[in-house]
Amino acid sequence: MNSVLAPNPSAHAPGKPSPAMLLLHAGFVFTGIATVLLGPLLPFLAARWSLSDSQAGLFFTAQFTGSLCGTALTSLLLPRRGFRFVFRAGYALMACGIALLWHSSWLGALLSVIVCGVGLGLVIPATNLWAGETAGKSRAATIALLNLSWSAGAIACAPLLVASAQRGGPGIFLTGLAVSLSTVALLAAFLAGEAAESASSVAEIPRQGHSPAPGPASFIFLGLLFFLYVGSENALGGWVASHAQRIGGGSLWLLTPSLFWGGLLLGRALLPAALRVARDSEILLASLLLSATGTLLLLTAQSGAMLVAATAASGLGLGTVYPLFIAHMTAAFATKARRVGAVFFSLSSCGGALLPWMVGAISAHRSSLRAGLIVPFAGILLMLGIWMLRPYSTRAISLLRMR
Repeated sequence: MNSVLAPNPSAHAPGKPSPAMLLLHAGFVFTGIATVLLGPLLPFLAARWSLSDSQAGLFFTAQFTGSLCGTALTSLLLPRRGFRFVFRAGYALMACGIALLWHSSWLGALLSVIVCGVGLGLVIPATNLWAGETAGKSRAATIALLNLSWSAGAIACAPLLVASAQRGGPGIFLTGLAVSLSTVALLAAFLAGEAAESASSVAEIPRQGHSPAPGPASFIFLGLLFFLYVGSENALGGWVASHAQRIGGGSLWLLTPSLFWGGLLLGRALLPAALRVARDSEILLASLLLSATGTLLLLTAQSGAMLVAATAASGLGLGTVYPLFIAHMTAAFATKARRVGAVFFSLSSCGGALLPWMVGAISAHRSSLRAGLIVPFAGILLMLGIWMLRPYSTRAISLLRMR
């Protein structure tokens, strides 16, 4: 098979990215922008249609619903149609949703966000799974660099939107983003050629060390890790600005989201170098400890300097965690990750929706955002405990099943 997008670890020399990998890096930058777009765009949408907070909040529900549907579809489409079809469909759906968003009624805009969410749900899991299949032993570093591109897009979204709004309105920015996503979809089709890729055309990827297939216990623990990670990341990234604003410090609160996402980006940039001198399990434990420490300091911060350091440390620690989880999942399940990966990514979407809501609910009940932010702190501690105890828990469950 001659498809550029067919997983083939030996097709390119190490350190020399393939055209498909370069394309996916570019696509992931735009995907990062599309993922966080609603945050900075929401005030413009609310003003355009005079929406209440409850009406404006439906946009997040629409994106989550679409993303969850798209993620579920990956388990059906990847084994039958392959990566190329999923990439083309995902980027095309994102482009259509964003192109229509500013030029619709309020209900039409909600539908557009759902369409964009389906595209996100297709592209994000498929890109991570593709990287895991193609990278071989360097899968953790490859996935980290791809998610570094996503982080760069997430950081760039708000400044680009504000700059375009000052020059003619958000419509200019949304049109440019839609064109960029359409270009990625067209290039994916061009690189792939006309032959249809299916799961049967891709050789089964052996698990590292010829280890036995993971059992139900490993599946459950890994699913919990995905759920807790995305939930904790979204909770911190979504509420850190409000927390900073309430503890004072002038206009410093405006910078805290950038500090968090910037720390996340730096962590992913450093991961390939860290993997050359330490094992992935050691890096993961150190990262979770750093993030837990940073989050604890964030909860107790009383000064601007402490707030800056705590926010950056929280993001830096979390930066390596998600790529390592994905690398572990693709190594454990091999090409079966195309099917089971949709479950893990769906759980991560549920965590991303539930934990930030829990922060707000606890904050409202206790009249304290500090109390609410215990939720991501507890999530990080749970991840640390699950990862440390996972081998022992797996053996214990296996023994119980034997009895």
